[in-house]
Amino acid sequence: MGQGKTINAMAWVDLETTGIPEPNPETLSMDFSRVHILEVAVLITDLDGDPLAGHHGVVRMTREAADVLKTNDYVRQMHTDNGLIRDSIKSEDAMTLEELDEEISKTFQEGTSFEPGEFIIAGSGVSRFDHPLIDIRMPKLARWLHYAEIDIGSLRRSSTMFNHGQPVVNPVPESSRDGVKTHRAWDDVQAHLKEGLRYRDFFRKAVPLVG
Repeated sequence: MGQGKTINAMAWVDLETTGIPEPNPETLSMDFSRVHILEVAVLITDLDGDPLAGHHGVVRMTREAADVLKTNDYVRQMHTDNGLIRDSIKSEDAMTLEELDEEISKTFQEGTSFEPGEFIIAGSGVSRFDHPLIDIRMPKLARWLHYAEIDIGSLRRSSTMFNHGQPVVNPVPESSRDGVKTHRAWDDVQAHLKEGLRYRDFFRKAVPLVG
């Protein structure tokens, strides 16, 4: 990964999966062994948030992922309702995670002029979920990412806390259709970018506390 690299662009990422990691009391870490990726969206922008390239793909259903979904009624129903399970099983465009990892790596290589490690991952929940899971499951994507993150969820919570419980920017509505959150990767990544741009504008108007 890109420790020590200069950050030249941002990779807005969202993953849809079979569930969330469980805490491992023995290692005091999160266990991602039963977390399988079903869908990936990556939107690459410059540091101002202007789009440079992007890629979205659905992962072909595996026996391991299907077995995990059988044990998680909530996630299975969610991804049944939003069509992701159907797409993962039946779509001709679905591919293996290894193939998708390769395709996304090509997007970085062919769609930008920057080097591996020069992209900071951004999105909601990326620091505790998406980034660690990418390190485990998608090594080719991982090598393009700087070690640091911009986590919009953490930024939202911390800024609201320090502002006496009031948000500092207008909230961005969840990506939804007919009032129901889609939980689809491309919808979510665009919503996270929109919220990130609002924080960008807020910080640019703020008075620097330096010197």
